[in-house]
Amino acid sequence: MAEDEDKTEEPTAKKKADSIKKGQIGRSMDLSSAISLIAALFGLYIFGGDFAGQCEGIMREFFTGYADWQPTITNFSALAYHVLKMTLRLLAPLLLLFLFIGVVGNLAQVGLHFTLEKLQPKFSNVFSLSGLKRMFGMEAWIELLKGIIKITIVGIISYLVIKKHYDDILYMVDMQIGVFCAYLIDIIVELLLKVILFLIILGIADLIYQKRKTHNSIKMSKHEVKDERKNSEGDPKVIAARRRAMQKMHQQFMMKEVPKATVVITNPTHLAIALRYERGVDQVPFVVGKGADKLAERIKELAKEHGVPIVENKPLARAMYDVVEIGDPLPAEFFSAVAEVLAYVFRQKEAG
Repeated sequence: MAEDEDKTEEPTAKKKADSIKKGQIGRSMDLSSAISLIAALFGLYIFGGDFAGQCEGIMREFFTGYADWQPTITNFSALAYHVLKMTLRLLAPLLLLFLFIGVVGNLAQVGLHFTLEKLQPKFSNVFSLSGLKRMFGMEAWIELLKGIIKITIVGIISYLVIKKHYDDILYMVDMQIGVFCAYLIDIIVELLLKVILFLIILGIADLIYQKRKTHNSIKMSKHEVKDERKNSEGDPKVIAARRRAMQKMHQQFMMKEVPKATVVITNPTHLAIALRYERGVDQVPFVVGKGADKLAERIKELAKEHGVPIVENKPLARAMYDVVEIGDPLPAEFFSAVAEVLAYVFRQKEAG
């Protein structure tokens, strides 16, 4: 059956556009995480000094200013408001930088696309056999394994960085607050650099995998390609009906215009092409009729009935038949050959 046919065909442009509208765009969350950490590192580089200074001020304030603090409802409210304000003031520049670089990083992966498809709840993804297959299928196990490996490697990197600075960390309790904050930031920067390098390598590999997986998921079967082409072109019955209507219109036009033609060129039995050219009026000859077999016979009958000259020229008739269209001016490539035919017709008229 068509549903069981292997999807071996490359997705069409329409299929790709539809997949983008549905939010089926390959991107790597690991690469996004790496970009976010780069933003954090960049933020520490820009705001690190001010961040350390504010941390020092906050710690001094809490260690010295709240020695006699009483736990009342009013004091709790005031403290919560004060902590929230200090936290926002401390983290706002970093959060804004995270937001900006996060958006830019995702745009770099998938481009600018707006869709609400992914936000719509689909209970069939969970409460159905296909949903359960996705939850416990091979893809889910691959993602789980990838997550475990990622957490393990990040854990190992963190352990090695902390181990490297372990002796210095033990003496941090004796450091001044400013030195403590600066040294802590140095350790965080070193950790971020190593984690970022790992995530970039993993993210690039994952992005290639996700792009390929998305591409394979939207591949089409031969039946789907045929159906799409049929839908884009229209119902064959409608196309046939439209073609018959056009043929009827052309025949009606010919029945009216062939009697006014200047010459009919034939091959001689199978093809007939009627041209109209009035000297001093028309700049170029116009095609007023063409036909093959029975229609060609009808054109020649009309020409004989109305005294239109019929000229036999097999090469010219065959060359023109597949190129010219009824109602159009004669293509320039036939000017020379048709001019000889018209000159012959005009000489015959003048001689007669």
